[in-house]
Amino acid sequence: MPKFSDMPYRVLGRTGAHVSAIGLGGWHIGLKTISEALSLRIIRSAIDRGINLTVQDVVNLRLDDISS
Repeated sequence: MPKFSDMPYRVLGRTGAHVSAIGLGGWHIGLKTISEALSLRIIRSAIDRGINLTVQDVVNLRLDDISS
């Protein structure tokens, strides 16, 4: 897979860390319907494209079958 170098980066607050302007949402990683191989392919593809920021949804609340 080709490497992409056009990813824009931003400085994260006062830390000086450079993070990609686009992040990988991680809500799907670990689902029973998503294989480990597919999860790894998604993560590796994101890294190959310059994404170094992952966003994990930690709010996984259910109330009467409504997920937030």
